[in-house]
Amino acid sequence: MLINKIQIIVIGKNNRRGIKTILKLRCDECNLDFIRKFNIKIIENRPRHYCNSNCHSKSMKSGGRADISRKKTCREKYGSDYFITHPTIASKSGKKAHTPEIEKRRSKTRCANWEINSTKLSRGLIITRSKEEVEFFKTVLLHLILCENEIEYSKYINGWFVDGYIKKLDLWIQYDGTYWHSKLGAKAKDNKQDIWFETNKKNFVRINDQKWKSSRNQCLEVISSFTSIPTGSINIHVMKA
Repeated sequence: MLINKIQIIVIGKNNRRGIKTILKLRCDECNLDFIRKFNIKIIENRPRHYCNSNCHSKSMKSGGRADISRKKTCREKYGSDYFITHPTIASKSGKKAHTPEIEKRRSKTRCANWEINSTKLSRGLIITRSKEEVEFFKTVLLHLILCENEIEYSKYINGWFVDGYIKKLDLWIQYDGTYWHSKLGAKAKDNKQDIWFETNKKNFVRINDQKWKSSRNQCLEVISSFTSIPTGSINIHVMKA
């Protein structure tokens, strides 16, 4: 439960001042007060808040507060505690019914895909990559005749996590999904990123997923062109749909 939203002034490098938002919350399971300093927008909009993973797990288990709330909602909407286990009710909601056994198998598959398609960073941060992005980089590596260990995923530079960095070519690659990168805020961020790479004379290519699907060979030709760039020169490519 959200108790209070506090904004404080912080002083960073070069004495620059900024505003930091802190959330004061109360755990919906143990009623302990705690604060959160990161991912403010996401946490603020959550219906329930938990001080740690143990409280979250306890709340989600049968008889927990979240489970009771979920049952109540299902009873009001479908007349059953768990609509997903009843084929007739599940079909009305437009979802596929499944049993707990099937759910366990699905959970194992999701965990396996999570390990394959994610990049683990320091401080426990995990960045997940889409299937399309994984396939894109596999095709690029195959085309350039490079090994998997010759590319770094989610490489950090100047406050951004760029999707891929090939050290051998000193090449930064950004693979943009249309849905997220078509938003107004994302466009401004992408333009800022393009300008920064050009100003700092770094090889950079940005490829839109729609462009990749429609003109794959053209995209691969652009990436291949970086293999013949003389040392010290720069090349910037932005490929949009």
